[in-house]
Amino acid sequence: PAQLDGQVGQRNIAVHGVAVPATAHPSDRLPIVKQGLPAVQHAGIGVDDQGAHLLYRPLFLDAGHRVTPDEIAVVSFSGQMNGALIVDERGVPLRPSIIWADLRATAQAQFIQERCGEVEVYRLTGNRVSPSYTAAKLLWIKENQPDLFRRARKVLQAKDYAAFLLTGIAATDYSDASLTQLLDLENRCWAGDMLERLGLSFSLLPELHASATVIGYVT
Repeated sequence: PAQLDGQVGQRNIAVHGVAVPATAHPSDRLPIVKQGLPAVQHAGIGVDDQGAHLLYRPLFLDAGHRVTPDEIAVVSFSGQMNGALIVDERGVPLRPSIIWADLRATAQAQFIQERCGEVEVYRLTGNRVSPSYTAAKLLWIKENQPDLFRRARKVLQAKDYAAFLLTGIAATDYSDASLTQLLDLENRCWAGDMLERLGLSFSLLPELHASATVIGYVT
């Protein structure tokens, strides 16, 4: 199995940049309370260890009937917007991914605004403070599921998890990173000062790469 602390096996080229196959996780979804705008909304997807393999296997098998392995130059990934999937040291998901539509982290978004400043966050990240972004979702997990947060080693987006399953590399591209609300857009790096103010660790965040970067290899 792939692990966060090293590459596994012999692999062909894969570049960074398909959504994680998953079913809705009923236990992680609550009814939307409608009073004008939704007051509470929990939305997530459950992921099992075999999910991505079950998706890719038929695709590769089908491709195998039409092309030979040496004709495949690259495997590429596209995303499904921002979210927060925390994984342990083996890359195993600790809870269902909280997706962009989930608004449970409203209080945490308010904390970000108060702690870092609305104007400063917008200047640094290019986005207004919102519970839709990964930063607020991470703080929600930290406050409401501290045991899981302590076990978390990385927070990944959907396509990044799929890429990790195939390569053993925890990485993301600048586009998805910009929707975490933790990226310094101008310098193309994680916003260290903001992370410090929010009490979040650099180590939780994946490697940053341009979308066309080769991040690893698959068999």
